[in-house]
Amino acid sequence: MKQIKLIIKSINDSINFYKSIYLPDLLLSLLLLLMLMLMLLLLLLMLLLFVLHIDDFSGARDDKAILVMKHENRTSISRSYFALIYYLHFAK
Repeated sequence: MKQIKLIIKSINDSINFYKSIYLPDLLLSLLLLLMLMLMLLLLLLMLLLFVLHIDDFSGARDDKAILVMKHENRTSISRSYFALIYYLHFAK
């Protein structure tokens, strides 16, 4: 009978140990994995914008802003970001 109680106490202590130590580590690992996936998604978006050279202003409402953008000296990557933000903000 004492051995059964000792085994149950040992199992209970092990469970409490894993709850106190490994659960926060698991949550931290999951958070870091989520951050890594978001960074990879952002990198993929940057690569996609760089490859596609998004300069389509078809959904834009203001033609003057388009003319200003086309006459400015910007790199294609920053122009693509500006185009995407402008399109998402002013799309119909």
